[in-house]
Amino acid sequence: MPEQDNPAQVNVNAKELYNLLGDDAKQLFPRHLYRHHPHVVANMVEKWRDPNRMYQYLSTLFLAEDRRKQGFSNEVMSELIRLRDFYQRLKPFKQSSEYDVWSKTLEEREN
Repeated sequence: MPEQDNPAQVNVNAKELYNLLGDDAKQLFPRHLYRHHPHVVANMVEKWRDPNRMYQYLSTLFLAEDRRKQGFSNEVMSELIRLRDFYQRLKPFKQSSEYDVWSKTLEEREN
């Protein structure tokens, strides 16, 4: 795992993400993301165990809604794509979500 001169919590988040990646950690750990955007790593760790929240968060990372933001570098985008692909294999996306209005019947939404 890479060294980082950031507060202790950032290191805890990096270690946690490294552990969540399991056997693939050496290949998948997002070194550029961790170095330049540690808050994104922290958010991923927080949402990892809840696929709905994780998929929602990942989708926000790929959309540049705020035109004032510069966006991610090519290296960071490549790491995010690899992480997203890994997560999809680990926890396949299911359409049923509180954010997907078409995933429930009218009766299910009313209850």
